[in-house]
This record gives sequence, C-alpha cells and structure tokens, in this order.
Amino acid sequence: MSIFLYLLFNVFQGQQPVSTKPADEYDLKIQYEFRQRTNSSVNQVHVDETVGERDKRLNTSPLPYLVLNLNVIKLGPKEVRLKVVRGARDSFINRKVKEGDQIKVEIGFVDDLKDRTIEFEYEIIFLNEKKDAQSRIHLFVEKDGTFKINGEVRGKF
Repeated sequence: MSIFLYLLFNVFQGQQPVSTKPADEYDLKIQYEFRQRTNSSVNQVHVDETVGERDKRLNTSPLPYLVLNLNVIKLGPKEVRLKVVRGARDSFINRKVKEGDQIKVEIGFVDDLKDRTIEFEYEIIFLNEKKDAQSRIHLFVEKDGTFKINGEVRGKF
C-alpha cells in the first residue's frame, strides 16, 4: 500500500498547474448583442418545466447575448496556438495565434448563463508547438451573474 501512495504522490507532484496569463498580455472586451431565440422547440412539450420556464423558452423578444472579443497583445516565447474549452473538455476553438489577433468567442444568452442551462465556465489556453499548455485565462459566470476573469470580478450581468 505504501508503494502505491508513494507512486501516486510522485506522479501528481510532477504535474505543474498551468499559470494564468498576465492581464497586460491580453485585452478581453464584453460585447452585448440583442438576438432572438430560435423557436425550434415550439412543438415540444417538456413535462418538467414550469410555466415561467416555458414562457422564457418560447419568448420571441430580443434578449441579451454575450460575445467576448479577445485581443492577443503579447504571446509568451513558446505560445503558438490557442484553444477555448467550454466546461470540462468541450473544445470549440482551436487555432494558431499571433500577437495582434482578435478572437471572437460567442458565449450565449445571459439568462441561460445564470440559469446554468448552458456552460458557464470557459478556459482560454495558450499552447506550444507540441500542444502543451503554457498559460491560461479562466472565465467564470456565477449564478448571480458575477463575471470573473482569473478569479477577479470584472462585472455583473
């Protein structure tokens, strides 16, 4: 048993957490757009939803939609790629990046972020040639709408 714990400890000790990207190396702007929800689920019945949830789902008025615009000001010496991960593992942007690039990250409707019906945690990861993580930007929206970048409060929706 002690050998197992020794190996487990040494394996986990060798893994270094990825550092957060310094705030002066990127610029992240919040952009609100007003969009209508697609009404693809009009003919569907959800037995577990309340009347308020149904009305919200079928609402056709424009709602605030969140888009983030990332401007890469400075890259680290080995950073050549960028990957945006939604939630635990859902990667939806993966591309080469250079200084001065503008990346548009569409998040979704603000109400859905607060209600947790869409993903509310994002990770922007900068990678080297071998696709190893070099630095990261952690984005998080709390249930009350508080928006955090790398644990620092940046606003509230």
